[in-house]
Amino acid sequence: MSVSSTPRAAKREAHRGSQWLKWDLHLHAPGTKLSCGYGKPDDATWKRFVDILEQSEVHAFGITDYFSFDGYLNTVKWYRQLHPDSAKLVIPNLELRLTETVSVDGKNVNTHVLVDPAVATAEALSKFLNDLETHISVAGRRLRCSELMSANYAAATVSIHDVKDSLKGCFAPEQYIIVTAAGNDGLRGTAKNSQRSKSISDELDRISSAFFGKSNSTAFFLSDSRYEDGSKSEPKPIYDASDAHCFEDLGRLTGDEPSYQSTWIKANLTFRGLRQTIFEPEHRVFVGDRPTVLVRLEREATQFIDRLEINPLAKYTGHNGTWFRNVEIPFNPELTAIIGNKGSGKSAVADIVALLGNTRQAKYFSFLTDSQTNRKFKRPGFAENFSGRLIWKSGSVVERTLNDDVDELSPEAVKYLPQNYFESLTNEIEVQALRREIEDVVFSHVDISDKMDAKSFHDLEERKTLNSRQEASQIKTNLRELNIRILELEDQSEPVFKTKLQAELGVLQKQVSALEASKPPEEAAPAAQSAEQEAATEEIASQTRLLDDLAAREKSAVTRLGRHKTTLQDASEFKDAVNALKSRVQGDKEVFKTKYNGLGFDVDQVISLTVNLEEVTRKIVAVNEEIAAIERESAMVFDPKTDLSKVASVPDLRAAQKYIADRIAETRAALSAPQQRYQRYVQAVREISEKVSDIVGQKASPKLGTIAELEARIARIDNDLPGELSKALEDRKALCLALFESKHKIRTFYEGLKTKVESRLTAVSTGTSRCRSTRLLYLLPSSVMNFSTIYTKT
Repeated sequence: MSVSSTPRAAKREAHRGSQWLKWDLHLHAPGTKLSCGYGKPDDATWKRFVDILEQSEVHAFGITDYFSFDGYLNTVKWYRQLHPDSAKLVIPNLELRLTETVSVDGKNVNTHVLVDPAVATAEALSKFLNDLETHISVAGRRLRCSELMSANYAAATVSIHDVKDSLKGCFAPEQYIIVTAAGNDGLRGTAKNSQRSKSISDELDRISSAFFGKSNSTAFFLSDSRYEDGSKSEPKPIYDASDAHCFEDLGRLTGDEPSYQSTWIKANLTFRGLRQTIFEPEHRVFVGDRPTVLVRLEREATQFIDRLEINPLAKYTGHNGTWFRNVEIPFNPELTAIIGNKGSGKSAVADIVALLGNTRQAKYFSFLTDSQTNRKFKRPGFAENFSGRLIWKSGSVVERTLNDDVDELSPEAVKYLPQNYFESLTNEIEVQALRREIEDVVFSHVDISDKMDAKSFHDLEERKTLNSRQEASQIKTNLRELNIRILELEDQSEPVFKTKLQAELGVLQKQVSALEASKPPEEAAPAAQSAEQEAATEEIASQTRLLDDLAAREKSAVTRLGRHKTTLQDASEFKDAVNALKSRVQGDKEVFKTKYNGLGFDVDQVISLTVNLEEVTRKIVAVNEEIAAIERESAMVFDPKTDLSKVASVPDLRAAQKYIADRIAETRAALSAPQQRYQRYVQAVREISEKVSDIVGQKASPKLGTIAELEARIARIDNDLPGELSKALEDRKALCLALFESKHKIRTFYEGLKTKVESRLTAVSTGTSRCRSTRLLYLLPSSVMNFSTIYTKT
């Protein structure tokens, strides 16, 4: 039986790439050599065992036996008989007791050899067992694993070096993985005061590719400073597992049983996929309830693309080529990379996704375009004959013909940064050189008596129009800001703007609906529980309340931090503006002292400016201190005695939340399966409710991008916007009148200059030179000086 419901769905999932799936790499089958609790390994037992595996949520199993592969070979045989079409992965796992000891009580370390099923034939596995010698001797000869009898399994040991040598003789390095136990029987039990034990522990660590253990060992084995000699250690993955020896133990496959967490691996369902965890342990392995991305995928289904489909329309005859037919591209919820040679369709797929996702960068499309410089798929006869469908995880579908335009009224669902967009940012054209050349020609025709000692047109223009231009510049700055404001208000007055807001509101409401739909079925609190379980439940409830308090304090601190940073920016801008004003006045005074020295005025007496920034500086210092306190990371070490009420900075509050969350997880791991399910239900409901609250927002002080904020903006359009626009238009009218007066003063300079230049040209012109001069005058107004507003051609 296939995991996927249909062949097409199975193919789709196979092409989706690495996905988070449950793996259990250490469980024993009926007939296991030690501690077998399955009963007699008859047909009924094997059928029950294999059916439980097939029906479980676990996708890969490491079938384990002591010094033997019998359990694996029998499991494969029964699986092929009962579930020949199963998509589950079964891996042989040989459990070995090592001669090496590292713990105080002298217990041996258990290590495991996992072999690639693709090469795990009965012959290959038998050869490995025949090559591997144990430390049990009979008649002076060491018994091999294949020669062990029932009485030998409990006492047999092997050397890790013999294991390595035998593996090298039977399999390639990529065909096996050595996984050592890191629990009570493994490396974490190292005798703390034994230098020899530490040395052996480090040697086993170096030889092992991964470890069996609990989630609280993950950070240790991901670190690069595990070894006693100070050398760098490679990060290695931790796998938890059921270690099932009976049918009751198989209940651990759910991850609900105390102290047995689920192991999630992000990889293809192959042995090669498992090996990928060795190279990326932090990003490929998760031990716990569910990886974060799966929680988000369920609760934020409106924000994840499931797949893209492209097909010809029914009416299309194929006269312009096949192009797209039965194209179905599944998307990975984390990273989807489009790889291919030039012309293989990468840009086509990207453009189509962007079109269906309502990108705001459609003008930069390189495939769905029919511009004069890039006649591609949107030219007549092509795009109009094909359609694309974007299916989201929530089940919603967007479908368009490929020659359709982006729906500007709908919110942008896909951010698109095409290559053409970046290239457009680098194509600025410099025109200042041409402007200067034309100004030089004009200045050369100005009479010497009108140049007023100026050395260039710019100097003359500066001297005659500086004050008026400064005044006009300030008015234009104010007018520009007001025009931007008016454009915004006018845009907001358009029905389409309100429609866009309502569409954005609809998206958020769908997100809330998706979150509400993702709430798990109600789980009743277990009625009867032991005193120990009751105490653990109370502890979880208490810690959850503390976690909620820390989260609320973090939100408050983040809000304060945002306000402080805004205040700091405003105060700094104000201080800079005042200093700029002071520098400008001082600079102008120095210019005036030189320029108007002959007038006999004392400029310092005429112009005075007093600036006192002490209060502003104190404000900036105080706010900086507040920001530093909120952002300070003290690297606190938390323990049960830590007074969490004194934790104040954002980094420390987040660290405290992680500490409490870890404590909750640790306490919950000891609960019974019903209690674990109930606690997971409570946690899920709490997290979903918090997410819904964040999206809805508060009407009293709505945050940007919340439902409350969008509703407030829509209400403002209906109630306040008309009055705001009317006032802004009146203010603009007043500014335009002031600008007209200022511009009139500047116009006087250009009119006088034009009159004198034309008179001089008329006096000296003859024939072709007059023609050239006339053409020059016609050129000047439109190219540089906007003379077209001053005179017309004659």
